[in-house]
Amino acid sequence: MNIHIIGIGHTGSKISEELCSAGHKINAIDTDKKSFTKLPSELIDNKYIKPIMGNGNSKDTINSLRIINSDIVIICTGKDTLNCLIAQKISILANIDKEEFVYDYLHRPFLTPHNVTGFPALVTPMGFDQIGMPTSMQIVSGPWKEENLFQIAHAFEKENTSYRNQIPEIILRDNG
Repeated sequence: MNIHIIGIGHTGSKISEELCSAGHKINAIDTDKKSFTKLPSELIDNKYIKPIMGNGNSKDTINSLRIINSDIVIICTGKDTLNCLIAQKISILANIDKEEFVYDYLHRPFLTPHNVTGFPALVTPMGFDQIGMPTSMQIVSGPWKEENLFQIAHAFEKENTSYRNQIPEIILRDNG
């Protein structure tokens, strides 16, 4: 399976490790060389993980790594907006014919680029930000690869259980 992970922070490194333990080879992409220190050195040494210094939001990086031909692309930079922009750029570079698609029924703003292209996508919670707001991760695979999405989401959720079933604190304002 051809897997690219863009963003090797806590989430990206955990997913990389889990997928490698299942026998998959990963291309790990990040702009910060320090991010690769989070990856287990034994997996890099055994050629399961290929660390790649690059900007996952760059057209040149996307094209040179053939990301649009991947079985799975996991975008987990830590910034939902950037994740969505990268996904949209990949869908544009994939040059999928969108003329017949009806846009009227799209209601998931972060999954829209995937819905438009027909690539299956899944959202899973991944914790909370600095002020306690919930965050999520979008996982996208190639056409007809839904099973891969479920395997990756299951591996991630199995590894990260501490935030499950937590309700964010609600701050009520006095409007009087």
